[in-house]
Amino acid sequence: EVTVNSVVARWSLPADAAAASPSGRPILVRLERADGKKRLPAEVREHAGAEGLLAGVARFHFLLPKTTYKVSLEAKALDYGSSSTDSNVVCLAQKEVTTSSLGQGMPQSFGWRIDRGVWKTYVGPEHELGEWLAESPEECVWAFQPAPDMMRALWLNACFTLPSPRSPITTCPNPSSRYCLDLTKSDRWLRGKKVRRHKADFALTVNRDFAATFLRCRDLHDERGDGCWITEELVQALDTCRREPGELKVYSVELWEKSSGRLAAAAMSLSVGDIFHDYTMAAFLRDGRSPGAILSKVLGHILVGCGYKLWYWGFKNRYMAEYDEGYGGMTMDSRQEFWPRWKSARASGASACDLAARVPPGTTLDLASL
Repeated sequence: EVTVNSVVARWSLPADAAAASPSGRPILVRLERADGKKRLPAEVREHAGAEGLLAGVARFHFLLPKTTYKVSLEAKALDYGSSSTDSNVVCLAQKEVTTSSLGQGMPQSFGWRIDRGVWKTYVGPEHELGEWLAESPEECVWAFQPAPDMMRALWLNACFTLPSPRSPITTCPNPSSRYCLDLTKSDRWLRGKKVRRHKADFALTVNRDFAATFLRCRDLHDERGDGCWITEELVQALDTCRREPGELKVYSVELWEKSSGRLAAAAMSLSVGDIFHDYTMAAFLRDGRSPGAILSKVLGHILVGCGYKLWYWGFKNRYMAEYDEGYGGMTMDSRQEFWPRWKSARASGASACDLAARVPPGTTLDLASL
């Protein structure tokens, strides 16, 4: 299976043929440029096939387009050391494949304008997304006019989508280091001075009007010249996910000033299992009470009560430093730490945690009661 930037090699061979080789096991699948310029690390993905067969699959991603690669099925010698060399492997089969020149469904007139190296981080409907995203050579991947199903697949694989109103390319942050809060390590969410003094001024709702709140966030970003990725298509796709049952849950968390009824702050969020992720926050009221900070602290308190264990914030920014001590703030390596944790959250089931069960739509939580 070959795409513009990936090769998936599925193999099978008689078990006795592998045993008769000088190695027996393990079986390696190796990919290298046919011109010999680059050899990728061998992949070992072995499992039992039908009776009398060994079978497996190896996946190689972030490749160059329109490039010929040589796929080799090898058996490694029994006396191998810590690394494979040509002297201790036996080649069982070999095949040349050439990656595509364009992503699936992309017009040639557009695709040909994309630099060859940029294709490495392209993701599209032809890919089965998964943990391999953590191997990305860049901090973002990108998609071409992703359909709602593709956007949902990206969200489920810890890549949020940042479309552009002026481009068909959607950027998807995929940090190699992800800033998170360990919600099992703090009980001080309501102890801050401003929270204690001013929380009674506010009330909180969840999903009172998801689309309208998201669009208010967009308007505020536009007013402040921050640049805006909140498109009508993104709002609609997330709102559709919010209304559908499943492992991906979508929320708007609204903080209201009780005396005026004005929207003071909002957090647009999603969750998978026991991991909560907010993809944008906005403070519509800015005064000495710091409504945006109050929303963050109160939300942290509520998340703990809902059973969430990890709060994913994305790339670390300077303002997050205050959460390093006392709130479980930490930077997680995407490949070694974050992705195993994300997989565990997905495996926990669709009903693991639900913010809307704590503050059901149509109800209001008076923060004076906390």
